[in-house]
Amino acid sequence: MHNIYYQLQLSNTSDNSKEIVFIGDSFTWGQGLYLDYWKENRPELFEKFYANTIENETHLQWIDQQEFIGKEEMIIKDNLSFTNKVGESLGRKVYKKKYNGGSITSNRQLLENFYKLESEKRDVILIFQFTSLGREDFGIITDEEFSRYNLLIHRPDSVVREILKDRIYSIYKSIDSIIDNLETELGWRCYYLDWLGDFSEFDEKNRFIGIDDNTSFFNLVLNNPIKIEYKDKIFYDYHLNRKGNIILAESILKKINLENS
Repeated sequence: MHNIYYQLQLSNTSDNSKEIVFIGDSFTWGQGLYLDYWKENRPELFEKFYANTIENETHLQWIDQQEFIGKEEMIIKDNLSFTNKVGESLGRKVYKKKYNGGSITSNRQLLENFYKLESEKRDVILIFQFTSLGREDFGIITDEEFSRYNLLIHRPDSVVREILKDRIYSIYKSIDSIIDNLETELGWRCYYLDWLGDFSEFDEKNRFIGIDDNTSFFNLVLNNPIKIEYKDKIFYDYHLNRKGNIILAESILKKINLENS
């Protein structure tokens, strides 16, 4: 039997043979959840950030963090992430991507590999997070067109969004058709998260997960960013803090439990 998860990491173990798989980007990976640990246990890192910062408030990018990530950080961020919280609550093994980041196109390839390599029906739950649309997701589109799209797409009155709506829908369907196969032929249960709200309007099978507190995934992040105060400066990482991860985990569990009650 092929190991269909060879591109993933096992982030939570369980005696139960059932599994839950999370495919997404830096939110699913758990970026920044180790920053509190760094402040308390590796203050030399924040001394470095502090020395390189002019503003009173600054955004810590992944490029600022990645060289300092080790085994301890991996354990911390997985334990605090919504992924492990959901897996622990359901008593399932948790698989997710080994590395930070990801695009819709690369994540679609993972789904295709699951379908090609799996040969039997099993009890698997899949949470697929639609991340921001990237240049490669549109296929044939000029750099100028994508730059204009990226600038205007999220305006409420965006004409660009209407012009490219068919393309966005095609991207959604390219994912949804694979999900259909995973469900009907392999018995998986599949759900979606929508980071920027580009895709949930196309929900045809009630797969999208609503966020508790009557908010969106995007607003959940805006209201619950990672925030570290060090000396007279504030460092932000605009990924979900501990509270945000708990809210998202509860939202996912609510959706899964409601459909299986």
